[in-house]
Amino acid sequence: MKPIFSDEERVQAVRNYLVACHRKKARIVSYNVIKDYLTSSRVKILSKLIPSGRNEIADRYGYGTGQYKIFYTDKDAQVYYEWLISVVNGTMQEGITEDIIKQANNQLFHFIHIMQNSGSIQVDQNVEMIAPYDWQNLFTSFDERLTDMQRIIDRGDKSIIEVLKPLLELMKKNTKLLDTLRRENERIFGESNQQ
Repeated sequence: MKPIFSDEERVQAVRNYLVACHRKKARIVSYNVIKDYLTSSRVKILSKLIPSGRNEIADRYGYGTGQYKIFYTDKDAQVYYEWLISVVNGTMQEGITEDIIKQANNQLFHFIHIMQNSGSIQVDQNVEMIAPYDWQNLFTSFDERLTDMQRIIDRGDKSIIEVLKPLLELMKKNTKLLDTLRRENERIFGESNQQ
């Protein structure tokens, strides 16, 4: 089964979002969702990113154990997000492959989607992240294909008629021969059951 959005549609949605940010029509309110994804390892981190958050783990009595829980902070999430943007917009080129660009674009597309749903992004209502499906174009192409099929059928019908016309003329001219053949056929094979 194919994904709902094609590679081109995901690229275009990210591009539309970045243009909206550049024009001050979209902005990030919080990086908390990205932070949660990074900390819980729900996304493959594509660059070197060291978690900067540390909390000392307490024992059951509330005393510090000297061990620390390490996690990503909102600032780490912002750094990673900005790295993803620099990859897809072409400003980060050293050591970046086409595969990394594709993965970065897919992650940005995913982050934009989940951040929109969580209210972490404010986007102007006039910004169209994903263009609506072009039904007019679909119906036009469908109509063109039907018209092409009709032309093919019409050409086939005309070809058949062109073949049958001489046969009909031949039958009209040779009625005596056909009657003689019919009588001869009835004499040899018996009378046919014509209705």
